[in-house]
Amino acid sequence: KSKINHLGGRAVDPKYKNEIEYLRNWHWMWSKFYFNKKHYGYLIAVFKVFKNLVSAKIKFFYYLITLNTFKRKIYQMRLSGLISSMIGKNSYYRPKL
Repeated sequence: KSKINHLGGRAVDPKYKNEIEYLRNWHWMWSKFYFNKKHYGYLIAVFKVFKNLVSAKIKFFYYLITLNTFKRKIYQMRLSGLISSMIGKNSYYRPKL
């Protein structure tokens, strides 16, 4: 019997924590739309991610008004990833390490 201890993101240097979180959110939204477009077609993909698009926009503006720069950037990255995928761009975002 083997036992594996997963670090759960603790292998990343803490100074890069925010940048990795932005990367994760960008790619999550990009991939979500891409997967749905590939398997169900463009219109169904738009329908499936519409809630995420609206939610990310609302939260982006909320965190912009409340001056929470970390959360604002997370939702900005989600919007960017989703829109990039919707207009057919490749998965291009890379962290600035």
